[in-house]
Amino acid sequence: VAEISRVLRPGGVFVASTFILGESIPPQANSLLRQ
Repeated sequence: VAEISRVLRPGGVFVASTFILGESIPPQANSLLRQ
């Protein structure tokens, strides 16, 4: 994760983190993060 965050921009890190966490977070919570 550290290597990915170094390569991606802050915005990319946020998207990547939400994508990774999305696998463990319920769809309802994930949809709230997207809004």
